[in-house]
Amino acid sequence: MRKLKIPVLILITIALLAVGATLPAIAAAVQDQAVVNHSSFGDMESLKLDFSDPGATPLLQKLTLIRDGSFYTVSPSKTRIRQSEIEQLVKEGLALYYQDELIPYNWQKYEFSALPHLVYSNADQDTYAIFWVVDIRWPETEGYLSLYLDDETGLILYLHYGTASALDVYTAQEYLDALSNAFFASTGLSDILADPEEFGVEWVMFDDAGVYEKNDKYYVHTIHHPDYGVLEIQFWVYQNGFYTSIR
Repeated sequence: MRKLKIPVLILITIALLAVGATLPAIAAAVQDQAVVNHSSFGDMESLKLDFSDPGATPLLQKLTLIRDGSFYTVSPSKTRIRQSEIEQLVKEGLALYYQDELIPYNWQKYEFSALPHLVYSNADQDTYAIFWVVDIRWPETEGYLSLYLDDETGLILYLHYGTASALDVYTAQEYLDALSNAFFASTGLSDILADPEEFGVEWVMFDDAGVYEKNDKYYVHTIHHPDYGVLEIQFWVYQNGFYTSIR
């Protein structure tokens, strides 16, 4: 009977190690789900929309689509941006994030994938946009970057960056400042921060204990827009990465 205990213990140990190895991936998936927790994904076989003249959708409205729209995979033939252009647009769109050292400029031995999605409003199917869902992996450093790139403007409207090692930051607050500024500047929404009264913008910083690490912090920019209602743009920083969230 004692001889059987040793193999059983070995199997239990192996199982625990396997679960532990998947925890970072699970945490990343949970964080990504939190970004679009009101959204749904599916096929677009039954969806009939006119792509001949999609028109211009205001950027703030596109952020509300990311928050609570429905995502459908769509053929690259329906997009304005060619699939071959996405990689270069992503590198250019991340310029301010490189400048503030939020994301390391590392394009060596990476894996890149991009798939276009049609996102339309559940309340009004005449309101929709196309986003490229991009996934980048650096296997050697175990780094990853997920983002949404707007097909109409080429702007990056959502990011989630993670790394196996701890972030090299000055302080959490300085990192959050740089992240918030880079997002608003790169999307052309800096005027919202420059004149917060016009948009009814409220800024709050939270110290969130016990979600990932005790020193996690995040900013919330609450925008009160007359047409799109209350829109919260959140910036989270944790020990091994950051992500934006739209609520």
